[in-house]
Amino acid sequence: MKWQIFVVGLFAGSCWASEVLATEFIGEMSARDGDSLIFNGQDLALFGIDAMEWNQICRDGNSDWACGDASASALREKIAGKRVCCHQRNIDVYDRPEVVCFVGEEDLNAWLVRHGWALALPVGRFNYAGEQAAAIEEGRGVWRGDFVPPWEWREGKRLNGN
Repeated sequence: MKWQIFVVGLFAGSCWASEVLATEFIGEMSARDGDSLIFNGQDLALFGIDAMEWNQICRDGNSDWACGDASASALREKIAGKRVCCHQRNIDVYDRPEVVCFVGEEDLNAWLVRHGWALALPVGRFNYAGEQAAAIEEGRGVWRGDFVPPWEWREGKRLNGN
């Protein structure tokens, strides 16, 4: 019995032993948009981030581009054919599990923010402010031009001329 407790305790934070826990989602997934996944028909919201809306337009100089579609495409490419491991952290306002996900050892939520495909939200220890600062400095993703934060886009705000 002591050995079983030790083994479970040793792997409690990984996908290996946690597959039996109700708050873990493990396997191949698909992207609904830039910050949500579908696993066995269930929607999962990526915790601590907010990506551009699927129909959102951003501006790079004088050119408009479909940044919401680009965000979703980046997520789809990143997880295509890979085993994704998600740990539930919360439930969102739409009653979806909010999750932090990994592809191998890489934090998928952090990857989206670091590449400028999602914005960091200030939520405790899963605050991706460092990743966002790097994306801003390097002009990655939406940070290469002008955009409306997704929470403002959902409220109807648009770039001038859109």
